[in-house]
Amino acid sequence: EDGVNEELETFFNQVSDEDGSLTDDDDGDTEASPEPLPRYGKAERVQGDELARLLKNETSSNSSGSIVMFYSNQCPFSKEALPIFVALAPVYPPVRFLYADALHEMQLNSRYSIHGYPTVIYFKKGKQQARFSGQHTALALGHFVENSTGVKADEVSEESDCKLDEIILDEFNHNTWDYWLILAIVADVLLIIYYGLRFFGREVHEHEE
Repeated sequence: EDGVNEELETFFNQVSDEDGSLTDDDDGDTEASPEPLPRYGKAERVQGDELARLLKNETSSNSSGSIVMFYSNQCPFSKEALPIFVALAPVYPPVRFLYADALHEMQLNSRYSIHGYPTVIYFKKGKQQARFSGQHTALALGHFVENSTGVKADEVSEESDCKLDEIILDEFNHNTWDYWLILAIVADVLLIIYYGLRFFGREVHEHEE
């Protein structure tokens, strides 16, 4: 029995850490811990050559890829979509968000087959993987990011100051404010027309008398 205890003690001494926890023998076959996901959290404006370089150098196996918006400062749809796109970057920090003015740099249109603005493309290891289609709302773009990259907003929301539902709410409030503003302007115009016609009709009536 003493011999068995001595053998067990020798065995534990050989395969235990300093804190007493069991470990594998150091035979070189231990699995390395996976690399942590890169963290971005902020959208970057890039130029054509810089964009090509960033996409080309994105070869890490654990990269979530890049979402790129090609926009134009002269396009009203781009002016509405770009702030939403930029606001989504902190919601998905493992994903790189990039945007480039494709009208200012025309070579981007032929290089990435851009036929309208804004165009949103998902790249993985430098290659196009998916293109966004639909209205450029926070909800639609968020779904596109999640379906393309596999990164979910609820997985990173605790680490982010920005929440997807907050962006959607802000977008809704903005659109609602625009709706009431337009309605108020239309009402004012109708009132001006109404009182203008009444005044003109009274002048005509008095002139006839």
